[in-house]
Amino acid sequence: MRLAHVVPREEQPWSGILTVIVHLTAALRGQGHQVEVWQLHRWDDRYASQRRVLEAAEVVEIPVAVDAPAWRVGRIAASLAEKRSIDVVHLHGAFNIWTAVVGRALRRPYVFSPHSGYDPVSLRRSRLRKTVYGLAFERTLIRRAALLVGLTEVEVAQLRARGARGPAVVIPNGVAPAQEGVDPAAFREEVGIPPDAPLAVFVGRLDVHRKGLDVLVEGIADAPGWHLALVGPRFRGVERLEATIRHRDLGDRVHLVGSRYGHALHQALAGADVFALLSRWEGLPMALLEALSLGTPAVVSPAVERLVPVAASGAGWVADDGRLVDVLREAASGATARGEAARALASRYDWDAVAREYGAAYRRARDRFATA
Repeated sequence: MRLAHVVPREEQPWSGILTVIVHLTAALRGQGHQVEVWQLHRWDDRYASQRRVLEAAEVVEIPVAVDAPAWRVGRIAASLAEKRSIDVVHLHGAFNIWTAVVGRALRRPYVFSPHSGYDPVSLRRSRLRKTVYGLAFERTLIRRAALLVGLTEVEVAQLRARGARGPAVVIPNGVAPAQEGVDPAAFREEVGIPPDAPLAVFVGRLDVHRKGLDVLVEGIADAPGWHLALVGPRFRGVERLEATIRHRDLGDRVHLVGSRYGHALHQALAGADVFALLSRWEGLPMALLEALSLGTPAVVSPAVERLVPVAASGAGWVADDGRLVDVLREAASGATARGEAARALASRYDWDAVAREYGAAYRRARDRFATA
């Protein structure tokens, strides 16, 4: 099949959506599909690691309407889909105007993945704006889709609550195989963390409220000896978080280290005793799966545990409200024993298996559209 995945304009290199697009298209190409990644903005040097994955898999990169005004982007993308005889276009991201304008203009079947955009906690943020936008754009996008993809049954139910009536399927994200030559000591040496100090690592954009970083930092403050590395770009609420770090005198134990990609990211994950993700809402977090694949157990919130059964699989712990300090105390002495369970859990999320599910779903979407 000829498939095109559309990367929304200005999607940043650290985006989980972009990570999914890159690894999914590479896996689909490996199974014989003709796959293209359409870039609605120019990719600079920050996207080097993504480009290496795409080039190695021989996925075609096509800049599309990168300098065009918003009102022309959809028309240009629709024309390109016709010209290149694309069987199915895959659109990504809820409440994204670029996804909406392309979907509205397409005359070929498209698949839509909201990537956790309809979680009730997320909807409460900027509720009025999202309500108006949903009525103007999102409802049409959902209803015209040949197929809707949720990461979980919960997300499919959220799509139904938004008015989706068409076919929907649950397909999880995958995880790339762990890279060779990962040195667990390298990240600690770089940041200046003692080799015997217990270390929790968070990876993702520093969205303090969504990712529960406020809870995480307070827990570290109450867990003597623990270090925390926050790996990712600044986003929302970081100034408030830094004020907490100063107030609790945590400057020598909480480290904001910026973004890491590829090999450097894997060394950060492998150097941790635990991966920490206390999100108030999530989709299917890629960094968590990567950490598990490296044998790093996780401490997660109940919201994350509902999506990935970390504690239920013996691959880590759930930190309910007020329990983070107790969990960290247990993890300080029991993290190593959970490493194999972490790898076993990650093995359930294999990109090749995920790509096979997508390939079958794309064919069904194409055939339904042809007979509609």
